[in-house]
Amino acid sequence: MKGVPEATIPWTECLTDIIFSWDDPDDESHVHFNITRLEQWLERNPHEIVRIPVDKEFAKVLPEMRGLEQHRLKRLLDNPKWAPPIILAMMPDGTGLIVDGNHRYYVAYALGWEHLKAYAVDVSIWGKFLVKMPEELEIPDATSIGWSGLL
Repeated sequence: MKGVPEATIPWTECLTDIIFSWDDPDDESHVHFNITRLEQWLERNPHEIVRIPVDKEFAKVLPEMRGLEQHRLKRLLDNPKWAPPIILAMMPDGTGLIVDGNHRYYVAYALGWEHLKAYAVDVSIWGKFLVKMPEELEIPDATSIGWSGLL
């Protein structure tokens, strides 16, 4: 991905952390964000919270595009006000990538909200929280290893 710093956090240091992985459809690169460490940084370093518009067309494709889980959506729908701001990784081209808060974004859409609170985090910050994954960790499709799904 153009303008994205090289990942520096070894994957072996992140085994219990929340990681958001992004496959860029334009250049097929892979970026892995350590959300646990980024959230800890945001807690220690006050960061401006901004209001972002809820894009209805984008929200409609979120469940399939990001694999939203029904039980998490229900929990948020039952009590949407408690949810923290989402985290947007601001890309070098000026676009924002939701790296934490896809479920919250979708619930905001489902409830008819026009705006949602977010941290808009610059690449100079989120770039420090990228995980270096070894290429050999590519997980093969189950059928390619002869597994039929039957036990």
